Amino acid sequence: MVGTPAWYAAAVGSRHLASRYGDRSQAPRDGLCRDIPRGLNCLEGRAQATNGMVDALTLRKARLQMGALLLSPGLALAMAIAAITRLGWLGLVEFKNDESWAMRIAVAIARGQDLPLVGIGSSLGVPNAPFFVYLMALPALLDRNPTVATGFIAVLGVLAVGIAHGIAAQVADRVAAVAAALFYAVSPWGIIFSRKIWAQDALPAFVGLCFWALLASVLTGRRILIAPGVILLTLATQLHPTAFFLVLPALVLVGGCLVLDRTRPGATLRWLAVGLIGAFLIELPFLIWQMENNWPLAAVVRRLGAGPARVDGLAFYLAGSVAVGNGYPTLAQVPNSWRPAGIIEAALLVIGSTVLIARIRRQEALSQRICAAALLLWLATPVLGQVRHAVPLYPHYFIVLYPASFVVAGIGVSALYQWAAKHGRGSIRGPWIAAVVTGLPVLIGMLAFATYIDALARGAVQAAFGAPLASQLALLETADRFAAGGSVYLGTHSDLAPSLAFLSDGRWRAFDDRRGLCLPAAPRPAILVITDPHTTAGQLANRWLSEDYLADVPLDRLTQATLFRIRPGVVESAADFHSLEVAFEDGMILSGYRLAIDQADRRLLVDLHWRLGPNPSAKPPTVFNHLVDARGVNAAGADGLAYDGSTWGPGDTCIDEFAIPWPAQPGTYRLEVGLYEYPSMRRFRIVQPVPGAPSDALDLGTVVLPPSEK
Repeated sequence: MVGTPAWYAAAVGSRHLASRYGDRSQAPRDGLCRDIPRGLNCLEGRAQATNGMVDALTLRKARLQMGALLLSPGLALAMAIAAITRLGWLGLVEFKNDESWAMRIAVAIARGQDLPLVGIGSSLGVPNAPFFVYLMALPALLDRNPTVATGFIAVLGVLAVGIAHGIAAQVADRVAAVAAALFYAVSPWGIIFSRKIWAQDALPAFVGLCFWALLASVLTGRRILIAPGVILLTLATQLHPTAFFLVLPALVLVGGCLVLDRTRPGATLRWLAVGLIGAFLIELPFLIWQMENNWPLAAVVRRLGAGPARVDGLAFYLAGSVAVGNGYPTLAQVPNSWRPAGIIEAALLVIGSTVLIARIRRQEALSQRICAAALLLWLATPVLGQVRHAVPLYPHYFIVLYPASFVVAGIGVSALYQWAAKHGRGSIRGPWIAAVVTGLPVLIGMLAFATYIDALARGAVQAAFGAPLASQLALLETADRFAAGGSVYLGTHSDLAPSLAFLSDGRWRAFDDRRGLCLPAAPRPAILVITDPHTTAGQLANRWLSEDYLADVPLDRLTQATLFRIRPGVVESAADFHSLEVAFEDGMILSGYRLAIDQADRRLLVDLHWRLGPNPSAKPPTVFNHLVDARGVNAAGADGLAYDGSTWGPGDTCIDEFAIPWPAQPGTYRLEVGLYEYPSMRRFRIVQPVPGAPSDALDLGTVVLPPSEK
């Protein structure tokens, strides 16, 4: 029979016996195991006695035990909880600018319209690597609905829970594996970071698979796993640069393979070379873009390295929060009911780390010591690497700790189980302790999750939480139904502009509601959506279109969208509207105006209706509004941009409102309006003048400002 290396037999056998007896020293010592030294299990001893080889029958039995481990009820429970907490209630997930940006590129890839070399932009001012947008193209092939893509991220989160179980089973035993999976399944931050179209949320699956492969390459001798491990780590670095901190523990594992194969390192070097070639090919498109653009990423790194930096304990705080803390209160208005579970998991994390340190110091199998060191470095390097930081730190910078933190906490549960089995009376104390320290966090975690989901459903969220995806889809469906194939105009200045532009697949036109009100050039009715009634567009819509109000669609607890029907000519039909047709040399046409006196706030409200010509300038002109006294002196005024250059098109009408403060003296004034170019201050001439008007300013007549009421 073909022999098997001792380290594989030791790894498999030790896990099997430890899961049955709690402590390896309690393993049965009959038959071939009778003379094995204390501290080694039967399979380890037989491997040593046969010069590192184990017969195939024994190895086959061990493999069957590992197969049963993967089908354990504990894993099934953990995966079920993970599926509920990650795949449930996806409509309550926020969908904002970054998510819509990634989906827009992913849909273009899925449709064959683009093959970008970079992804979306980053907070550092340079684009991210492209892997995430290509990853999101997979669900986009099925449906461009973000719910599908969100579900895809959630599936990766569920997979990461299973990976945590696999890693813990690889380096420890069944008890540790089940505990690690359950801890991850109910982790508040783990759930939050599995429910959003965000590159960082895909990290745990790729990081976990990477280290599962590398750990298995050390423990089983299958050096072929080095290649996928290196490739997976490269993909992780494209998802978020904090994955670069994991290069050190990965090097420890690859170096460990070289040490174990020091007499014949060929297999390790061969598969390492394959992995590095794959990594280079993955990075090549991003490197080409960097070279074509004069290496902007290198410039940012140099700037951050030379700039001021802080050294503090924030990295430790955020890492601890992500590992065992509660992220729900950062998004929703909920109490911190997770705290008792966090204390339990923190203690288990300390116990598990202590076990790994002891494993390194003891004269155990070299492969076990290498894996213990790699696990500890996995926890330590992302934290120590960010103690000194030149940029603000956020919780998602520590997602790379997943699933290592749960694996180590699971090892802590296993240590308590083994200690109780060794020192307790009978065989029941160990399972009870393991059940309590694992079951309490699971129960608390599920209750905390239910509270969190209830708060999201009620809209009891923090200010930074965006409009839920389901609410935006409901608004989209309602507005499109009213439009009946016509145009929809969205006035907003929040993240709703890019998200609803994506959801509508380009059918909606968004404009900045702070600049004015957009009216379509189309001759048929259209729908106007306003998300903030206090902006200029919101106030103008309520004033001019109140009779054409359609419905309110709630977006969250504090925000609702108001829908109006825009009929051609409805604004111009108002009794106090003054029609004009005055053309300026830049192509702008003043089609009318409306004046109102706000005596309470001592303001003159001027509504100007501008129609864009066939070739509107991308750089909008500035409007001036001057109150001129009898001597020809400007007594008061208000200036502002005529329109938003990025959203207005030929034939569109934009309504600007200006509030001119009253001059110090009441009386009669002339109102002059016009356009000029900033910063040259050159005024545009009137090319279709009205009698008596200056060539660069239009006289709208006299305005009588009464004295203040006492």
